Amino acid sequence: MRTTSDGRNGNRCSSRRRKPGVDRLSKLPDSVLLHILSFLPIEDAIGTEVLSKRWKSLWTYSPSLIFRQYIYDDDPEDERPISHDTYTEEWIVLEDRNFVAFVDKTLLLSNCSKVDKLEFDFQYKPCLASKVDLWARFAAVKGTEELHLLFHDENIYADENRRYELPQHLFTNSLFRELNFRNCRVNPKGNIGWKSLKKLSIGEVRLSNELLEKILLSSPVLEMLELYWYEGFSRLHVNNASLKKLILRSYQGPTPTYEEDEAEAEHNNEEADAENDNGEDEAEAGGAHGAAEDAADGGNALEGDLSDGENPAEEDEADDWHGFDPEGLDILAPHLHSLEISGRLAWNCQLINVSSLVDAKLACNLKSDGGEEDVMRIQNELGGLLSSFAHVKSLAVGTWAMRVSLPTILFHCD
Repeated sequence: MRTTSDGRNGNRCSSRRRKPGVDRLSKLPDSVLLHILSFLPIEDAIGTEVLSKRWKSLWTYSPSLIFRQYIYDDDPEDERPISHDTYTEEWIVLEDRNFVAFVDKTLLLSNCSKVDKLEFDFQYKPCLASKVDLWARFAAVKGTEELHLLFHDENIYADENRRYELPQHLFTNSLFRELNFRNCRVNPKGNIGWKSLKKLSIGEVRLSNELLEKILLSSPVLEMLELYWYEGFSRLHVNNASLKKLILRSYQGPTPTYEEDEAEAEHNNEEADAENDNGEDEAEAGGAHGAAEDAADGGNALEGDLSDGENPAEEDEADDWHGFDPEGLDILAPHLHSLEISGRLAWNCQLINVSSLVDAKLACNLKSDGGEEDVMRIQNELGGLLSSFAHVKSLAVGTWAMRVSLPTILFHCD
């Protein structure tokens, strides 16, 4: 028998080295493998077919189907899902018909009797409404408990009619435990029956005071409410004892339509042309002396703008997006434990009753033209919010809010 220099059996070591590896993953029960697949986008789950015969059709029994339309630049490896922080005009979107065909085929091949989670994250167009209706019906038939309808529109000022309107059967489905809607029309024509709903996220949707109140009253066990890029309401009164967490991200406020922008731009151009024509006529009539005075006046005006460090175009843009809302936003949530306010904040936001609050996060900002009055007003706004957090055990303040409201924070610390 061959031995090594240290006396060990060489054949035994050699055979141990040649022993093939054990596929421990494939030995796991189907329930565990399906749980693993449920965390993957569906195209990745389908890709596991090549692993072995056992994996060939395993994905068709997955209880989670996640469809995300990907966009990419010149490098196909640098693909990413469409998201709120990526401008679609900078990317090439995969052809809509390919994405729709892929979704249709995948849903047809699904063998799972109950699909717990369905997510559709893609660039929506009105011509796809009938398709989305079928997908929503699929969710109802399969007893889906978690539904995400995340729509994107390359026209950020899209008309309300371009958005997908949620079908009425979604509002009466009592099986839902988690819902996430983005950039669609929420218009229940009857009662809402979300008796099992625990988490609700709504973004880029205009919500009236009445609609928001109706949703809250119809969700008796709701625990978490998230509103992002929100607008349309001035009060948020939450009396649900079950609701413990509220997230507000980026107040939107009214935004102009393309038609308004184009009409205003055309009107401004006509006025500018008229002024230029008048200026030319006056310059010709007044001679060289008048032209010299006009040039001097123009130079002085430009010098004044530069000395103030302001750009008229930037100032106009700030006025359009300063976020001022005369009605403000009143928040009354006596049972709330956690509150997070981030992104752009509506003016006149007041916390009327958050007596049960334990932790809070304030990482917001207020748009202004930088004037002294605005600075004082912003400090007062943030100071009012911070005073409402005086009793919380944990408070996180963002960099901008900290810098602006530092005098107020120091005052309350004393």
